[in-house]
Amino acid sequence: MPKAETWKMPRLLLLLALALLAIPPGAARAEADPMDLFVDGVEAMEAGELARAVDFFDQAARMRPDNPEFVYYKGLALEKMGKNGEALVLFRDLLEKRPQEYRKAYFDIAAVQVKQKQHQEAMATLQEAVASDPGDARARMEAGVVAREMGRFDLAIQYFEKAAQLNPETAPTAQHMIAVTHLDMEDFDLSENLFRQVMQTYPNDPVAAASAQSLAILGKIKKARKPWYVRAQFTMGWDDNVSNQPLDPPPAVRYPEKEDFFQNLYLAGGYRLINEKERRVGAGLALHHLGYRDLSNNNILSWNPHFFGEWDFTRLHLRLQYDYGYYYTGGSDGLAQDDGMYLTFASPFDKLRTHQVTSSLVLDEAHGMKTQLGLAWLQKDYFDLTPDADGFTVNVVQLKAFGNSGRTARLGYTFYYENAEEERYTYFFNEGTAGFSTPVAWGVIADASYSLVLTQYEENPALWKGDRKDTTHRFTGLVTREITDWLQVSLTYILNHNDSNVTRAGVDEYKYRRNLILAALSLSF
Repeated sequence: MPKAETWKMPRLLLLLALALLAIPPGAARAEADPMDLFVDGVEAMEAGELARAVDFFDQAARMRPDNPEFVYYKGLALEKMGKNGEALVLFRDLLEKRPQEYRKAYFDIAAVQVKQKQHQEAMATLQEAVASDPGDARARMEAGVVAREMGRFDLAIQYFEKAAQLNPETAPTAQHMIAVTHLDMEDFDLSENLFRQVMQTYPNDPVAAASAQSLAILGKIKKARKPWYVRAQFTMGWDDNVSNQPLDPPPAVRYPEKEDFFQNLYLAGGYRLINEKERRVGAGLALHHLGYRDLSNNNILSWNPHFFGEWDFTRLHLRLQYDYGYYYTGGSDGLAQDDGMYLTFASPFDKLRTHQVTSSLVLDEAHGMKTQLGLAWLQKDYFDLTPDADGFTVNVVQLKAFGNSGRTARLGYTFYYENAEEERYTYFFNEGTAGFSTPVAWGVIADASYSLVLTQYEENPALWKGDRKDTTHRFTGLVTREITDWLQVSLTYILNHNDSNVTRAGVDEYKYRRNLILAALSLSF
């Protein structure tokens, strides 16, 4: 008998050890301490592993059903996963069973409802929170934010003012939000004064920096809301390879390797007949003049009436515009030529009339991404023997902003096709562009970009056999600084290098290198 017991006890211990080894480590630990599972769930949620987080919270809740915090965090994880309906069920259940302990669920429910564009429901939720505890400043602040998003500005201001009275700690944020709301109401002078008051009253509070940023863009917002607008740009430049026929289609363009200084003047003004926050419709007139110091026969003068409409949605911005252009070419030296004024406004030859319709669509995306899509149709009617043509453009640009650093990267693609009345003048090109913009110092912004342009022209027996194919490399460097809300200066360098497949006696007749340097002064009112 003793021998039998001696044999049975070790066998029992062995079986128990094997059973323990068969249990997964996580399960064994969960039986010991559900708080470990909860911590694992929080860490998984912070790491973006939301499905694992929900699983951890479920395990913890099954072991400790008397701890509602596990259920609450499961609701937060489900909300992050986009499972808003399931999250709302959990939040409402907690609020019903433990209204005082889980009062914070009011704000989570309202946040989900705002995310679903259910602003009326969110306001009802927050008003319930206010009614259940009239002394809660947070409920008033949250209700003010939702009221502002609904466009109920007077109600929003009332909520913000009451929150500041109930809890002095909320006063800086409440005063800032009151200023923002007045900005939404387009009370520009009042909002400016309120932003300055926040900066002076709470200089050490983080909200002072937010007010300073709002104040910095207030001038631009105010300018954009004016019914009339005026824009001007004057450029002084140097070109080491001036085209001798700047308005002719590209197959006729020759680069004689002549250098010259030039001036470029652009003036535009107009009036917005409809000037609302979400939509604008207007008309205007632009004048453009390009004048050379020595090669004045290349001067261009144009008049461009235009009509446009703009519509802003939540994340989508749309613009449509029609432009009519009338161009003159040629010119002669003016009396002020020797004094440095090349804009003689004496271009006597009617050259070209154009009609252009453009549309642009901008989509604001998550994570600082933005997509721009442009479409344009152009009709060219020449007054000389140059064949008339129609052109079509497609342009796509993807931008990425890196937080609030001011740095932006972009990738773009453009396709242009021009169909001329004479086939030998028909051509198309594909252009790819990559660029990067960043602040440097003293308010200066630097921008660099590279473009590769592949152009193909139809057969032109007088100039080449078969299709002509050009490859153009373009490098652009730009530095710009905004002096005031209405004044900006910039300096630009552009390098173009072109090769083609057209050769004669082993020489590429369309190979050229072109450098341009431009200094510009821009004004906008």
